[in-house]
Amino acid sequence: MNPRDHEIDEDVGVLPARLIRAVWPSENQGIAPLANAMLSRFDQDAFYLSFGQVQPPNTFDKSAEEIATISTLPVVVVAQVALTPRRMKELIAVLQSNYERWETQVGGTGEGESSERDE
Repeated sequence: MNPRDHEIDEDVGVLPARLIRAVWPSENQGIAPLANAMLSRFDQDAFYLSFGQVQPPNTFDKSAEEIATISTLPVVVVAQVALTPRRMKELIAVLQSNYERWETQVGGTGEGESSERDE
């Protein structure tokens, strides 16, 4: 490694550009929350993705009349991200590639399928 890689360049007063590798933690960093609801919106600068959980209401101790009045279900937000249009395009490509690999390796359509296959 060149010793000047860590020295300040006196001509411009900043460190020279260099690549630093990002290292992801192992995949088993706890349980990822299940998202069964998604919302996407955008403006001229970014895409905003929200992932949430929706659960059916507890109707065990409710009368038919009480159940009939339920008109909304709350969404518990588990993650939100904002992406530039460039990063959104990259995300779409990564998701498409992973989905195609999943179809090849696991099979099925993904509609209502679990992680186990019926043989």
